[in-house]
Amino acid sequence: MKLLIIGPSRYNDDGSILKRNKVPFPRLNLIFLASLAPKNVDVTTVDEIVEPLDIEADCDLVAITILTSQAVRAYDIADAFRKRGKKVVMGGIHVSALPEEAKQHADSIVIGEADYLWETIINDFKDNDLKPIYKCEKLHDLKGLPIPRYDLVKKGGYMTSTLPVWASRGCPHNCDFCTVTKFFGNTYRFRPVDDVVRDIKASGSKRFFFIDDNIIANRKYSEELFTKLIPLKIRWNGQSTINIGKFPELCSLASRSGCFFLCIGIESINQESLKTVSKGQNNVSDYYKYLKTIKDNGLSVQLSMIVGFDKDDETIFDNTLKFVSDIKPHLVSLNVPIPYPGTTFTKNLENAGRILHKDWSQYRVGKVVFKPKLLSRDELETKAASTFKKLYSLNSIISRSLAQPKGHFAPSIATNYVARKFVLKNEWLNAG
Repeated sequence: MKLLIIGPSRYNDDGSILKRNKVPFPRLNLIFLASLAPKNVDVTTVDEIVEPLDIEADCDLVAITILTSQAVRAYDIADAFRKRGKKVVMGGIHVSALPEEAKQHADSIVIGEADYLWETIINDFKDNDLKPIYKCEKLHDLKGLPIPRYDLVKKGGYMTSTLPVWASRGCPHNCDFCTVTKFFGNTYRFRPVDDVVRDIKASGSKRFFFIDDNIIANRKYSEELFTKLIPLKIRWNGQSTINIGKFPELCSLASRSGCFFLCIGIESINQESLKTVSKGQNNVSDYYKYLKTIKDNGLSVQLSMIVGFDKDDETIFDNTLKFVSDIKPHLVSLNVPIPYPGTTFTKNLENAGRILHKDWSQYRVGKVVFKPKLLSRDELETKAASTFKKLYSLNSIISRSLAQPKGHFAPSIATNYVARKFVLKNEWLNAG
């Protein structure tokens, strides 16, 4: 049996398919799903952003995993394969949020995590008994999961040798705009640390990105993980909450374990805006202190920020620029709120009649697809883009890079230079 697993791209504004020569690192969901397939299945993966997709490919079953911005392209791919008589299974966050929509383009859909379901789905296909819907009835305990199929990663499509790895799933916070708790549950689950170390050793790489939403979700677990990473002599980046700044020793341990930078979603410097989207766990008054502690202990930071919440007026842009100028993070990503299907944020906007359209290809970086409250749509979209570009002026890049921990200047300059090229095109490093 031949299984084709596809990570679709998305459509650009002109209707062309987004293509890039390189992206930061491969998609873990493709190679992890491949690892869940029975050993006697011949698996091929395609990351369409960086490699061609052959609609005439020789395969028996097609699996497509979808984020919202990819949905329109994904449905077109699915329709094309089904026209050839191929069976198509679809899953991912968008499918779980809108199963009735996805069903129109697939022979079978998966709602929720696939860990416990995937082998059953493949066996049902072999028995010509593929069910229209498979639903995750319980979340996986994350023990004993296979090593991702790193051997399937295509060479040459990625900016460095960085590979994705993961240690946990879920989040106990319930921010209105976030899809994580809807898909992975509202609590943290952790893999055995030795399984994580096993995956790293098996990958053959020395550079990694932990895709966990919060790598320091459990301090005791993080301390064990970071300690066991030290002998591996790897370099890694990951995602964390700003709360790591409460613990200087944990920051230092992360640095000694090989961490270069952490992506931290502070979202907004407007406390009232944070309250409107249930992000009250972030306290703006702590930002300066915590971010200084993180940097003082050897870590650089990529700040993830959003402008255009309901309490944001025209002052949010200059205030954000000043804050970044003061903090001097390694990188900063700036976006507008995106009303992803299934979130509380989206439901509130729908109830108020503020969603402008559901062209999923537009649900991505910098695109305003709802009616803002204190700004016009055009003002938010234009000023957000302008602010983002100012954050990547040459003066800003040099100033921020000079402010990084010892030994981080050259990598920071290089990364910022790459990021600048995307920002000037109103994009970001990823394909969102």
